[in-house]
Amino acid sequence: DMATESKLKAANQAYLINFTAAWCITCQANEKTSLGRERVKDYLASNNIRYIKADWTNRNADITKSLAAYGRSGVPLYIFWKPGMQNSKILPAVLTEDILIKGMQ
Repeated sequence: DMATESKLKAANQAYLINFTAAWCITCQANEKTSLGRERVKDYLASNNIRYIKADWTNRNADITKSLAAYGRSGVPLYIFWKPGMQNSKILPAVLTEDILIKGMQ
């Protein structure tokens, strides 16, 4: 939720939030083509980026509120922030390893 993001920002902790759901085909495809790949996991680890999975499979109300805060009513949604950025950034809905890593630079 937004409180989690505020806490991470206050702690200067970079993060990537993956708003996903089991029934979301695009979400599952992105998991296979990028989010689940070793290169991406290594990039997150070596750059100290906290990876958070917000699972909306059962339409959790907190996640619905967070999506709405970004002007979204569904998944996928990928949010990235790191120290020095004014606001968090929405990454593309369809990911590849390169798009994801470039989006977090």
